[in-house]
Formats: sequence, structure tokens, C-alpha cells
Amino acid sequence: MSAEQKNDRRFGVHFVLVALSFVAWFFASFVSLFAFDAPGSEKIVGIWLFVVPLWCYPLLAAPCVLVGFLRHRKTDHRGAVIALRIPLAYALLYATVLFSFEVADIMAGVRAERTSPNVSYAEKGLTEFPMDIFQRPTSVDSLDLSGNRFTTLSPEIGKLTTLRYLNLSGNQLTSLPPEIGKLVALEKVELGDNKLTSLPAEFEELQNIRELDLSRNPLTAIPDAVTRLKNLRTLRLIQMPLVELPAGIGDLGALEDLNLYGCRLVSLPPEMGALTSLKYLSLEKNSLKTLPAELAGLPLIERISVDENPIEELPAEIAAMPALQGRAN
Repeated sequence: MSAEQKNDRRFGVHFVLVALSFVAWFFASFVSLFAFDAPGSEKIVGIWLFVVPLWCYPLLAAPCVLVGFLRHRKTDHRGAVIALRIPLAYALLYATVLFSFEVADIMAGVRAERTSPNVSYAEKGLTEFPMDIFQRPTSVDSLDLSGNRFTTLSPEIGKLTTLRYLNLSGNQLTSLPPEIGKLVALEKVELGDNKLTSLPAEFEELQNIRELDLSRNPLTAIPDAVTRLKNLRTLRLIQMPLVELPAGIGDLGALEDLNLYGCRLVSLPPEMGALTSLKYLSLEKNSLKTLPAELAGLPLIERISVDENPIEELPAEIAAMPALQGRAN
């Protein structure tokens, strides 16, 4: 191959690379427009520092291509190649800087995830407790283990004494370890859609719980430990095979929202009249034929929903309640 052919080939390669850089610029410029989707994003300096150098690329590249072509026509092959290398160097520098910032963002995200008090292993297909959670440099306030395949829960859970939120819903748990009682900082617990048939007695140690969801578990009775949670505000027992409620339900003096939708209740205990903080009572789709007159004495009640129950007769004071919604089928 002659020197002239080599020079032509070198110029051709550089010209193709510049042409490809224009194609990449076109797509990158189109994507960059989405950086301004969020309201107020046009005021963010960092976004402009990203898009302006990108949008200015043709202003640099086009003259360089023209100069390179003219130098090549005049057989100044070295000058032609240098002219084409300028936009390529610019593009490479821009890509390198952008990649560096992207890597920095990713690493920052990893560090933030490792130091965040909110940890999620939701829907990971896990069958065993993720022990790496104990290697985190900071304490854990929130733990989401929902949508996995746990059949048992490791006693190690008791070490997470700073937990305020625990989500174990959507697993296959049949029981909880006694160590659950060590999580005394818990305020919200979601245990729905499991196979729980009981709760450990130690559960009553969780006196800071404000919200508890036991929905769609095969519990045939409300565990005694639940009726001893004095600060409980919200209790969801949706679609559970409950035929009756224990008298101890009346001990939940702080309870504001009680959801018993889709259970199998045939009666309610008069002790429910002691739920003086209760605002919302959902009783839809049960087998109730009447309601205890004591419900009429609830001072804060705003809604009692009784749709799709075979109600035959109600005490006069109940029937006159403005909070009563729905009647028989």
C-alpha cells in the first residue's frame, strides 16, 4: 500500500468516526431534552452544564470537518487528520467527564443505600433472612421483607432493636419467633397475606405499635397479645376466618380504626362499647344479624359500615346513628 493510500485510509477512518459522533450527538441531544421535564429544572445549573457542551458540539465539529476536508484536498494529510481529531477529542473528553459523574452518582447511591435507615428486600424471592443487614454501618429504622418466600423468620430479627417499621406481608410465615418481642421501638407492623395461626406471647411487649395489619391470615381468633397493645390506633383484620371477637377487644382504648371486612363474624361483643377512641368500624361482608346497642355510646364514631350482612333487626339507638352506613344484602 502506497503512502498516499495510507493517508487516504487514515483520513477515511477519522471521517467515519466523526460521522458516527454526529449520530451519537443526535440521539444524546434528543435524550437531553428530557432533563427539563421536571418543573423548575431549567433553573438547575448542573443541567445546563450537561446540555450546553453537548448542544455546542456541532459548532465545533462542523468547521473542523470542513477544514479537514480542505486540508485533505490539498494533500496536507497531517493537518487534515489533526482537524478531525479535534471534535473526536472533544467528544471523548465530554463522554469521560459524563461517565465520571455517572460513576460518582452510582457510588453515592450505593453509599446512601448502605447508610439509609430504610432497608428494602421486597420481592427478591428470598427464603432466608438477609444476614448482610447486620453489616450496615448505621442502624435500621424501616425493614421491608414483603413478597418473599419466608416460611420462618430468623431469631436474629430480635437484634434490630431500632426498627420502627416492619413489613413481612406476602410471605408464607406460619409463626413468628419470640425474639420479635425485643423490637420494642416498632410503630407499624404489616403481617398480612401469610399463614400465621398464632402470635407469640412476647408480641404484647411491642407497646409502641400504632398500626397492625394481620389481614388474610388463617387466624381463627384474635391473639391475646394483640388485645394488650394499649397504644394501637389501627387494626386491620381483613378476610380472616373470625367467627367472634374476644371480650378483650374492649381493652384497646386507643383504637381509632378497626377493619373487619370479609370475616365470618356472627356477633360482636358488648365490650366494643368501651372503644371510646374508635372513629371507623368496617364490618362489610360478615354474617351479622344485629349489632350490640353499646356501639351507640361510642363518642367519636364517624362511620360504621355494615354492607352485605344479613342484618334482621337493629337496636333503635343503633339504627338512628348518623355514622351507620349500609344495611342488609
